[in-house]
Amino acid sequence: MDRVVAYCHTVGADISRTEALPVIGKGTAACGEAANHFRNNEFDSAQKAYSAYLKKTLSMCYSLTIADNPIDSSAINRLKKK
Repeated sequence: MDRVVAYCHTVGADISRTEALPVIGKGTAACGEAANHFRNNEFDSAQKAYSAYLKKTLSMCYSLTIADNPIDSSAINRLKKK
């Protein structure tokens, strides 16, 4: 029975990671867009793009648990620090 529960937990973690990857990719693209705006002295646009990054990426990162995703947790933690 424990194996079935562990297997189902793994399946749930895999689903969460699969859902998170496109969102994290979009969030990272928004962060790059914010950096480009900042380099061009477009501070309002940079702030909007950075806010989009925060909304898209960090909300998804916080919903993933480190125990579910030990390999990718370091990448997620780096995104959280930015």
